[in-house]
Amino acid sequence: QKTITALLTKADGSFFSVGEDGFVIRWTHDGIGEHYQVTDLKVKKIALHPNGKHVAIYEPDGYSVHRVSMWDWSSLTRTFVITLNSEVTALDFTAKGSYLAIGTSSVDGLIMVNPSNGQTIPNKIKQYTGIVTMFTSSSTEKSAVMYSPTGNILYYDLLKGTLKTKITTETNLTDVGTFLNNRLLVGLKNNLLYIIDATNGQTLKGLDAKNAH
Repeated sequence: QKTITALLTKADGSFFSVGEDGFVIRWTHDGIGEHYQVTDLKVKKIALHPNGKHVAIYEPDGYSVHRVSMWDWSSLTRTFVITLNSEVTALDFTAKGSYLAIGTSSVDGLIMVNPSNGQTIPNKIKQYTGIVTMFTSSSTEKSAVMYSPTGNILYYDLLKGTLKTKITTETNLTDVGTFLNNRLLVGLKNNLLYIIDATNGQTLKGLDAKNAH
């Protein structure tokens, strides 16, 4: 199994991994974990709800099928499925779990979904984001920071659904994330790990990262 990603659950120290064989695994301290094949497609992305109980996964077939499904891990039941017309480029819950953010490669860009029923929330994002490959909300869910591979850090007001600030930075970063309360952004490009000041887009450091993914 090729592992795609892993997410820490802060409550008990376990984490989830997903693979191209359709398995989702919750790894526990005993090193054995809970292994379940939830789809016959590959799983490319996973997002963990802050409650540690629900996970959203992205299942593409590599051609025309682009599916996001929500799972209740405690009962191993699928609560809803969303079928999309384009590739999913970002998948994450907001900090309190009120929304599921789905970045797409379509002209609509990011959409916001109700995690309890899978319904799209109209006009939650009133200005199109374009393609974004990273989404992280503030702890209050009042704002969010996103990364566009065109080389922009985007700050959105989630209450108004509008763009607050656009900051120019490195283009075409992959595996992008934030830390230090969203003050720093990290991403990979050309075997380097970039550490970027998210407030001004300036690269602080590039570290050798051969074979990182």
